[in-house]
Amino acid sequence: MNVRKSKVFAVAAAACVLGMALGGCGSSTSGDAAKGSNVITAFDSEPQNSLIPGNTNETGGGRPIDLMFAGLVSFDKDGKAKNEVADSITANDDATQYDIKLKDGWKFTDGTDVTAESFTKAWSYTANAKNAQLCSSFFSSIKGYDALQNTDNLKGDEQLEGLKIVNDHEFTVDLSQPDSAFSIKLGYSGFYPLPESFYKDPKAFGESPVSDGPYKFSSWDHDKEIKLVKNPDYKGNRKVNNDGVTFKIYTDANAAYADVQAGNLDVMDTVPSADSKTFESDSSVVPYNKAGSVIQTFTIPSDLEHWKTSTEEGQLRRQALSMSIDRQAICDKVLNGLGTPAVEFTSPKTPGYSDSLKGNENLKYNKKKAKELWEKANAISPWTS
Repeated sequence: MNVRKSKVFAVAAAACVLGMALGGCGSSTSGDAAKGSNVITAFDSEPQNSLIPGNTNETGGGRPIDLMFAGLVSFDKDGKAKNEVADSITANDDATQYDIKLKDGWKFTDGTDVTAESFTKAWSYTANAKNAQLCSSFFSSIKGYDALQNTDNLKGDEQLEGLKIVNDHEFTVDLSQPDSAFSIKLGYSGFYPLPESFYKDPKAFGESPVSDGPYKFSSWDHDKEIKLVKNPDYKGNRKVNNDGVTFKIYTDANAAYADVQAGNLDVMDTVPSADSKTFESDSSVVPYNKAGSVIQTFTIPSDLEHWKTSTEEGQLRRQALSMSIDRQAICDKVLNGLGTPAVEFTSPKTPGYSDSLKGNENLKYNKKKAKELWEKANAISPWTS
C-alpha cells in the first residue's frame, strides 16, 4: 500500500519539516511564537543515536539531520531530485563510474569549505565496519566496500577503493556493478558530507553537529527539544522563510496531537490512529493529506521452501498471495482512507513511478484467481504447513 503522509496543520507548515518554503505559518501562541520570533515548533521523538548522518536510520534523528545537512542532491516537493551541493553528476556509458563536480563556495557552519574530501572521507568512514555506522550498507555498491567489512584488519580510517579525488571540487566513484539510479540514491542522508572537525571527536560532534544545510544546530535538551536556527550562509534549493525550527520531543503521538489542537505545537507529520478518522474535519487543526514518499510492504525470503522465486511453484504462490490481499479494503478500513493501494513497488512520489507496469495485475485483488494459482502450485508440490 502506498501510504499518505498525513500532516497536521497547514500545507506550508507541513513543508517546514522538510525544510521547504515557509512563511509565518505557526498558529502557536506560546513559547517563541508568542515573543514575535518566526520559529516553527515541530513534532519529533528522541533520536536513538547522536546526530551523525551516517549513523542515523530512524525518524527521530532523521528529521533534524535532513534540515541541518545538504547533500549532493535534494528532492523537491514532488520527489524530483535536483543537484544541490553537486554542480554535475555524470555517469559513464554503463553506469559503473560517476564523475561528481561540486559547486564553488559551499561551506560548513564552522566556516570551513565543503570539498570533495568532505564526501569521500565521510562515505569511507560510514562504510568502514570498524566504525559500526548504521548506514554502512548504503555504500555496498562502491568498489572496495567488501574490503572494509573485516573488523579484525581495520583501524577505522581506511578509505573506499572506488572513491578518487580529482581536485577540491571533483571526485569519481567506481561501482562494483552498474547502477543507473546511483545519482538518486545520493540524496539519502547517509551520503551527506562531514567537516574535518568530526573526526577529531565524533561523539562530541554528534551532540553538537556542524552542518552545511538550510538550518544549523543550536541546542539539544535530551528528551525535551532540539533547536535549529536558520543558516544565513545557505544558498541551496530549499528556501527558508523562518528563523528556525524547534523539534519538541514526545513519547506519545496522542500528546503531540493534543498540543496541536491546543495551539502549543505547530506541525506534526503523523496522525494518531485514534484521530485518523476525524482529523480532516477537526476545526482545531488545518489538515494536510496527500500521497507521500512512503510505501508499506512485507517480504517473503526468496529462498524459503515452497516460495523460491526461481521455481514455478514459488512464483505461483507469490502471485496467489498477492491477489488474495484486498488492498483497497485495508486502505479504507484499517488506514481510514489515509492510503492508496499500491500498483507497483514504489510510491507515487518516487522518480520513475508508473501505474501501468507490466504484471501489476498481480497487485489487484482477485480471490478466484488467487485460489486457482494456489491449487496449481499445490499440484507441483503440496504444501501442508
